[in-house]
Parts: sequence; C-alpha cells; structure tokens
Amino acid sequence: MVTGASLFHVDVVVPTLRANVETLRRIVSLPVPPSFESLRYYLVVDGSHSANIVSLSDNQRVTVLSTDNGQRSLPAGASCARNTGIAASSAEWVVLLDDDVYPHPDLLYQYAQQLELAFGSCRQQNVAHIFGFAGVTELVGSPTSLWAETVRLCGMTVNFRIAALMRNPPWSPTANLMIRIRHPAEQPELVEESLGCRARHSDGLVDDPEAGPLLAARLAWCHFDESLPKSGGGEDVDLCVRAQAQGLVLVAAPLARVTHPLWGVKGILMRALRWSYAGGAIMAKHPHHSSLHFPNFMERLLLCLGMQAVLLTGPAGALLTAALLYLAFVLLALVSLPSRIYSAPWQEDVESRYSLHSKPLAACCGASWPARVLSLVLVHCGLLFLVDMCFQLGSLLAAIVHVKRGFKCLFCRRFDYTCGTQEHLPFNLAVTGYMTHTVTCIGALAIPVLLGY
Repeated sequence: MVTGASLFHVDVVVPTLRANVETLRRIVSLPVPPSFESLRYYLVVDGSHSANIVSLSDNQRVTVLSTDNGQRSLPAGASCARNTGIAASSAEWVVLLDDDVYPHPDLLYQYAQQLELAFGSCRQQNVAHIFGFAGVTELVGSPTSLWAETVRLCGMTVNFRIAALMRNPPWSPTANLMIRIRHPAEQPELVEESLGCRARHSDGLVDDPEAGPLLAARLAWCHFDESLPKSGGGEDVDLCVRAQAQGLVLVAAPLARVTHPLWGVKGILMRALRWSYAGGAIMAKHPHHSSLHFPNFMERLLLCLGMQAVLLTGPAGALLTAALLYLAFVLLALVSLPSRIYSAPWQEDVESRYSLHSKPLAACCGASWPARVLSLVLVHCGLLFLVDMCFQLGSLLAAIVHVKRGFKCLFCRRFDYTCGTQEHLPFNLAVTGYMTHTVTCIGALAIPVLLGY
C-alpha cells in the first residue's frame, strides 16, 4: 500500500438472489485498508429478506437491503439490485461484487492502491476522466474438464480477465468492478467541464432527486438500465458504453482479483442463451457499435426453412437441410482447425487459442497425439457447436422480439463487444473468411431450391 495515502469514500455493493450467508460472510470479512475508513457493505437481497442474512448486520459496516418495495415483481433483476445499493450509498466510489465470488484477501487494498496511484494527494488530476477500475475474475473449473476447455475456446471467460490484458478495457463484468458514482463535492466545476452540463451547486454535491442536471449527469455512468433483461448479461456493457460516450475511461486493476467457480453444463448453456439475448437489447440501444455480418448457422437455417415452406418440400426436406448445413459446418471446422492452432499469433489473448497441449486433452487422451487431435475435433464440432448454437439462438430470439417491438432489424447484425478496440484480422485470414462465408451462404440458399425440384 502506498504510504501517506489519501482518504477515499468507498462502499461495497453485493446484489444477492441466493442469500447464502457463508459466501457473503467471505466478502464482508475482507480486510479494510486505512484509506477506506468509512467503508460500508450493502447486501441487496433481490426479494424478501432471509432471516439468516440479517444476522450479518451484526457487523457494523453491513447494511442489508431488499428490492422488494411492494410494487415491483420479484426477482427485480441484477440491475435493480445494484441500483438499490448505489442509491443507498453516500460514497464517491462503489465496488460491485457478485455474491458467489471468493475475493482475494487483499482485494480492497489493491483497489485502494489503484485510487492512490491514479489520484494520490492531488485529486484534481484527471478526476473527471476515470469512471471506474476493472478487476480480474478468475473462473476456476476442473483442469481436466472438456467443458472447461470449451468455455475457454469459445471466449466466454475472456472479459472476466480483460483487466489482465488491456490497460483501458472497453468494459468489464460487474462480478468485480469499481465505479465512481459521484464526483467530490468540492469540485462541481469538473462535472460541468467533463460532461458539458450546467448544475446547481448550492450544497456541493446534489443528491435531491428533484435537483435535475447534476443528478442526470451523475446517473449517466452509475445507473444500471433496468429495462434490459432481468436475467442479466448486458447491463455492465451498457453502463460502460454510456460512460465512454461521455469521454470517461475504465482503468484496469489487474491485481484486484476474485475467484469464481466455473458454471456447470446447464449454467454454461443458459448463460450463452441469456448473454446473447441481452446482447440484442444492447445492440438495439447502441446500434453504432454493431455492424452487418454474414448470416450465422441459425440465421441460414431459418432462411432455408422459410424458402422450403414456400417451395413445400415437407419435413423431410427440413431435416435434410439442417443435416446438410451441419455437415458444411463440420467440414469448415476441419478445414479451419489447423489455422486456429498454428496461425493465430495475431490473437492477443494467448489463453483462448486452440492447443493440443491443454490439460483436458492430455488428461483424456494421454500422450497419444492422434487421440488429442480427434478429441479437439470432437470438442470443436460437438461441445463448442452446442454452446455456439445457444449464443445464436439467443441472438435470433432477440432479433425476433425487437422486430415485433418495432426496433431496427437485428438479423445478420453483430454487436462489437470490443467497442472498436479489437485489431483487424490479417488480410489473408480476412479474405479467406469472406470467401468461405460467401460460398457457404450460396450453398445454403441452393439447398432448398434443389430440394424443391
């Protein structure tokens, strides 16, 4: 910890649906750095209070809240729970944690060090431009699990440790994230300068809900959108995108770490479905971060089935179409597999590359290289395909729902979760990808036509 540290007003907000006392006790028992002397924990139960969780209130730093106000349906969702905790906090900064993480003992000390390094005794410097610090969440599963390998390969874990990869990540999950919820009362002019708004400053910081402009400016980056799906998966992206639109930046805190158990098979598939469905809502809200792409497997299948309905090829034709499309996917997977193993040095995230040396393959196949290759093919064409289908199904459902609601068509559109920070593919790989997608799209459209004749 940096000596001579300034005092920072920080609270911790933990939304919980499970209300598991033992897991929450790990969080509220964290050592508190001297510079966080006024820290409080806000445990927000998404529903009615559990009798057990109230026992944590014996800790003078702990306040137990609930999203149950007698008017909204429960559960109210992760966004509502976090907003409840943020509204109750009087701090300048809030650390957001999931209720099932295992925080490292020095978590709060690492965040304190980041604040000291960023601001130190001179709180004027860059105070208006940093809206948060992103910690690292390590997803820990069985080192020999092929499902853990699948999650790694499909990129579901990348953003949880993005703070270890980028100095200024575009966004970070709320499993371990510190955000600024208000500016210091003594510097209201910096709020005007950074957000381009006029505000009344009779009392410095305005907390009155009727205060108007300053409150609206404050909520521009610290309020989670409760109109997004309650199941979660997009509110953290939306928060960071809105903050960046105001010229604010997120800074990595790679040593502020928590550990999170890797989900089970059902959890993996459900998260793929939920996250992609929420991604559709984000895309409708921030269309400037989306772009047109070639249709994916689900969109091609839907298009082919629509053509077959017109051509009256029958159920047998539909099944044959799905089988042929999957066969095309397998062939493309086999063709692209060598490049995913050997020709991916352009990927910054080394851990998400395909490797024949991974522990799960070694545990399943031993030293046999042919067996490892076969297992990797099966993972790529089986488990990875299944997870990818859940992602695509969620996106397809979101597109259909938003079309019904009158929003812009989301078919064949993809949200850029890197917010423009990802490097472009090498030219040869980009050309190969375009040619492959063009051929497969033409082939997919030809299937129902040929079956119709």
